[in-house]
Amino acid sequence: MKKLAEIEYFCKLLFEAVGVPTYFINKDSDTLWQFTNIKAHPLYEEPISHLGIFSTKKEFSIITSSPLAEDYFLLKIEAGVILLGPTID
Repeated sequence: MKKLAEIEYFCKLLFEAVGVPTYFINKDSDTLWQFTNIKAHPLYEEPISHLGIFSTKKEFSIITSSPLAEDYFLLKIEAGVILLGPTID
């Protein structure tokens, strides 16, 4: 449990530091935490799996884009993925 609390703290710290929406998605594709100013976003109306977070064979962090041309940074960790985005900058 301590590890999850540390991940939550890290996600909140990232959001407060850079102002980019920050999410933690566990290996079951459940969004455990989200820190964002966005009230509603079309990307999150559907399961986040369409970004291919867990289907990729890459074992490292990647930058990717959504179908709406927004950029995302996926930080893969042992417990899941920390997703930063969307951004258009």
